[in-house]
Amino acid sequence: MEPRLAQEVSVKNNQRTLIISAAALALVIFLPVPMNAQSRPNPPSRNSPVPSSSDTMREMLEREMKIRKLEMDRENDKRSKVEVSKETVKQVNEDFTRIQEINVEMMRDYSEGKPPDYPHIAAAMSEIKKRASRLRTNLILPSGDDISSEQAGSASRPKHGGRSPLLDLNDLIFSFVTNPIFKNENTIDLELGARAKRDLAGIVDLSDRISRSAEKLSKTAAAKR
Repeated sequence: MEPRLAQEVSVKNNQRTLIISAAALALVIFLPVPMNAQSRPNPPSRNSPVPSSSDTMREMLEREMKIRKLEMDRENDKRSKVEVSKETVKQVNEDFTRIQEINVEMMRDYSEGKPPDYPHIAAAMSEIKKRASRLRTNLILPSGDDISSEQAGSASRPKHGGRSPLLDLNDLIFSFVTNPIFKNENTIDLELGARAKRDLAGIVDLSDRISRSAEKLSKTAAAKR
């Protein structure tokens, strides 16, 4: 074979080899990754300066979760400051104590057989109603059911016919203040919470009725003088 012809044949063979190699490389690049390789990707090298796409996505999700958690913590902190302020706690304690003090005073006068002082009874019952109503607002009791006026009325109805409504009020107040839900801060009992709400509703309803009745009797007594 002549030298020039042999050189041309060699060049053509090299070109064909380059074309085949390029085609093979393109085929490797665009071929889909086998299923077993997709299901278990090799972890990136620790020394690799470029993170994998999965690592980048995970870092983005972690940052987003941290941001959301900070926002939620901030909102919960604001809400707790509004709902459980020192002033509210102080007011709850005062109302809780004062209701018992007034009730003890009324029961002492009743047990000693003193003549009823209707203006004083009306004022005392009005104060009990005001403080019990405020407790219903400030106390966060674990019950999702609202107490209807019908339930409140049934709780404040006389249990024994002919006896003084002051005794029924005393029973409601005693039931409320001795509720186990107030003895343990960690007690979350829906039944106890519902009972406390019913007692409070009954106290508000009955004290209001006693107050109005005492006012009428006071006016009647004044008119007879």
